[in-house]
Amino acid sequence: MAIRIRRTTPTPAPEEGTQASSRKHPPLRDSTQERQICVRLDIERYAMLESMGLQHGVAPTTMARILVHRGLRAEEELWE
Repeated sequence: MAIRIRRTTPTPAPEEGTQASSRKHPPLRDSTQERQICVRLDIERYAMLESMGLQHGVAPTTMARILVHRGLRAEEELWE
């Protein structure tokens, strides 16, 4: 399973007086609030995730989130 970390930087604001500067830009998010992960799975593991999702009545992506959160909680309990 490959784990990829993506770091993004905000786009610089356009110079004053340019046409692009008149557009309203959404506020920048505070990057300390949340992080995002991307997990690549081979076909067999994705099929397992689909199967588990069907058993629990959720989409594969939701099942992946559930498993990540459960794994993190289990890890926390080991260190308590």
